[in-house]
Amino acid sequence: MSADKDPKDENEDTSELPHDDEVHREAPTPDYEVGYGKPPKATRFQPGRSGNPRGRPKGTKNLKTDLFEELQEMIEIREGGRTRKVTKQRAFVMALANGSIKGNGRSARILVSTMLRVLDTGANDTEIGDELEADEAEILREFEERVKRRAVASASRPNKGDGEPPEEES
Repeated sequence: MSADKDPKDENEDTSELPHDDEVHREAPTPDYEVGYGKPPKATRFQPGRSGNPRGRPKGTKNLKTDLFEELQEMIEIREGGRTRKVTKQRAFVMALANGSIKGNGRSARILVSTMLRVLDTGANDTEIGDELEADEAEILREFEERVKRRAVASASRPNKGDGEPPEEES
């Protein structure tokens, strides 16, 4: 043994056999090209086997469910000299309303924006007339004709598969 050789080099496994942690895959056949969008056939999803075998655990809740359940829990509040039970959601709305009445600007902003979203008062809706103006109708007719011409042209043109987008008409 010479002094310039590392002892680890002598213990290396030089066999061509795959190790236990390596997956044995068949060599691709010459008639099938592996590449982008064409995975090796041995590594594709197998029929009848899920791509996500463990899946989402049963009983897992999303944020909407968690929020709904939390807001439906009952709590005790004191009004005047008596206590009563209300949901957390109801207590939250009461706090917003009371804060708004007392002049808290932030509470008022939150309350009003919530009212507009939940109650859909129609205050933000704009009136749209059903009648089209002459120039609007002309624009729509020109657009419809252009779409029809493109559809006819693409149907009559053979699919080249070269990935180029269709030419724009002027």
